[in-house]
Amino acid sequence: MKRNIVIHKNLIGLIAVAALMSVLIFGHTLMAAERVDTTATVKLTAEVNENDSSVFAKNFVGTLNVDIYKIATMNATGELQLTDKFINSGIDLRILGNNPTVDQIKTEIVKKAQDANQASDNTISLKRVKVENSNQIITEANTDSVPIEGGAGLYLYVPENTKDSRYTYEFTPYVIMAPTSEYITSKQGSDEWDYSPKFSLKSTAKERFGSIVISKKLDKYNSTYNKASFVYSVVAKLDNNVVFDNVYTIEFDKAETKTKQIDNIPAQAVVTVTEVYDGASYEAVGEKTVTGIIIDPDKAIPTASFENTYDGKMITGGISAVNEFVEDDGELFWIDESGQRVKQEVRVR
Repeated sequence: MKRNIVIHKNLIGLIAVAALMSVLIFGHTLMAAERVDTTATVKLTAEVNENDSSVFAKNFVGTLNVDIYKIATMNATGELQLTDKFINSGIDLRILGNNPTVDQIKTEIVKKAQDANQASDNTISLKRVKVENSNQIITEANTDSVPIEGGAGLYLYVPENTKDSRYTYEFTPYVIMAPTSEYITSKQGSDEWDYSPKFSLKSTAKERFGSIVISKKLDKYNSTYNKASFVYSVVAKLDNNVVFDNVYTIEFDKAETKTKQIDNIPAQAVVTVTEVYDGASYEAVGEKTVTGIIIDPDKAIPTASFENTYDGKMITGGISAVNEFVEDDGELFWIDESGQRVKQEVRVR
């Protein structure tokens, strides 16, 4: 059996969207306002609030899609009734008349609506671009809307997670009523119906990471001596700050090419790889430093290539790189002058 609910002024339920740090009031002042025009076109607008200081608000350029689901219809007297898509979702609209908490709304309406796994009814595509203006980069297109004919009702909005070259962005899905009024949203001002409600997007940015590969080719190897060890410094800078700094060894017991993949470097960092020790009795062929490697997790992993060959000199033992750097079970140690191991720490922002 379908369950209906009428939300009156004295049963206004407060929904504090904590993630948005703003307040929506579920309720309809039927004793003061005119009847709902169920034939009217409602316009739902997604916006990036002008006071939003999030990473997304400051940096994201591209298209963000926001899926819209109509959970319930509203009749002229303010009565809500679940749509056919959500009639078996387990949503009980009566919760709206009992001063629900944010968690209750998320659990009893938002989550259940998402778990129903229904196709969206509409999609808002928020397109953000950057343009030059007085030598400053500004972001345009902070709002976008979708009109819905005869759309009075309760809606779920679900922004799709997205990413750019540096961050992934996740968003808080929530619900919005259309129409609404100034009085409903703030308990002040006009109680005339507003058929064009807005909702602000709340985002969480997570830094992305990428990798590089160090490729070492040893042309000639002298098997008379110990393993040949080569040491590499990997330094990454982002916004002129060092965000990654570590050293790595690659060891050889024959002439061949070996690689070592270095992970967890912040995306868009610029990396410099330097061969800081080229092995006893071995010399570099070509450059010992590779610069300007940009970490882009959406592209193929870049490679810093180095080449060495046996120099014909009879140098053994004491100045082998293996006596300066030791890698043990994935951890790198520095051997100090007293012969003690000192762990080499990775420095990542």
